[in-house]
Amino acid sequence: MRQNPENRRAVNEGLNDHRDEKEEARRMQKAIEGFSYRDMLNENAARFMSSAAEMSESRESFPFPGIELEVHTKMIATDREFPGYTTPVDTLLDRCRGEGIRVMLGKNPESGNVYIVPAGRNEPDNEDMFILPRHLQINEMMDGDLRVLVIRDRLRYQSVRR
Repeated sequence: MRQNPENRRAVNEGLNDHRDEKEEARRMQKAIEGFSYRDMLNENAARFMSSAAEMSESRESFPFPGIELEVHTKMIATDREFPGYTTPVDTLLDRCRGEGIRVMLGKNPESGNVYIVPAGRNEPDNEDMFILPRHLQINEMMDGDLRVLVIRDRLRYQSVRR
């Protein structure tokens, strides 16, 4: 059965109106989600820096949980590619295991640089590769504040990479 051209036109116009409404609703939803997501990311970054500053000032040390395998592999590759430029990765990790670790802000804290260093260290050493909070392995024995710092850094890093 063939449809009357006038009816077909009316149906198509109705469909187009409906499509426009749906598209507008999608755009609005995306803007709302984007706004909320940005707010959440900004709040996470602020809390990350606040926690890092508190932990750095307290000079509290923590047992070293180890670093993620992927990070360790990349550090070893860098070590091999540029031998002698930094303290060997395994030496740095051995110090972390022996001394424990602590959180330290970079020389310009406003830049958001936060490092994990051997507990006996007073300032970041340019001779060492940097261990960032997101590089640490998370386990049940880890201090709660340190775990939260690691998770916040991972969220912050993921948002930057998007």
